[in-house]
Formats: sequence, C-alpha cells, structure tokens
Amino acid sequence: MPSRFLGFKKRIEEYTEKHNNALGRKESYCKFLKSDYWKKKRLKVLKKNKFKCFICGGRAWQVHHKSYNNLGRESEKDLIALCGKCHKKLSEKVKNNELRLKSAHHILRREFKEESDKQDFLINALFGDIQG
Repeated sequence: MPSRFLGFKKRIEEYTEKHNNALGRKESYCKFLKSDYWKKKRLKVLKKNKFKCFICGGRAWQVHHKSYNNLGRESEKDLIALCGKCHKKLSEKVKNNELRLKSAHHILRREFKEESDKQDFLINALFGDIQG
C-alpha cells in the first residue's frame, strides 16, 4: 500500500474512533449515516437549501459535515447541501490536505464562481450577446 494511503487510513481510523466516542457507542460512521437520526437531519438540510448545491448551485442530494465535532448532535450550521460531483471534489481536496475541512466549501465555491465568470467572459468574447 502506498505510504500516502497509510496516512489517510490512519486518519480515517482516528476519525472513526472519535466518531464512535462522540456517539457514545461502538457504532461506525457508516452505520451512523444509515441511522434514522441522520436520514431526518439530512433531509431537513436538503429541504432547507431547496436541494441546491452550496458550491455550484446544481441539484444537491448529499449533505457534508463541515466539522465532525458535533457528530450525532449536529446543528444545521455544521452541515451543507452538495451535489455528488462537488462533494467528491471537496472530500478529495480535504483528504489530500489541499484544503481544511472547515473552509473547503467556501474556497471551492469561490473557485467555481471564478471559473464560471471566466467561461461567461469567453463565451461573450467569442459570440457576443446571444440573448436576443
């Protein structure tokens, strides 16, 4: 196994242990995500955000923990709605230590907006105003 994965595996084990302690029982994070509590919390966050991805504005079906400090007793401030593509990108950047968990969603949202603005500029430069 490559060494970069060993560090990630260790962090996952540490997170799992921390999550198990936070929940006060020997329950894995995966089981937590299947719990009735999480299903209700997830749906509430998605509905509140009108199933809109925080980063790209696309259709959100996933809910991301901005922090795991309150696992099992999250407030809505701890969670954001994301589409699968943005959630995967965010998770990879956090996993690779490119971004910190608490700020990753804001940074990716800003990057998405900047990229979108560049694309709009190029389209207007190439084709002019095509809205009419």
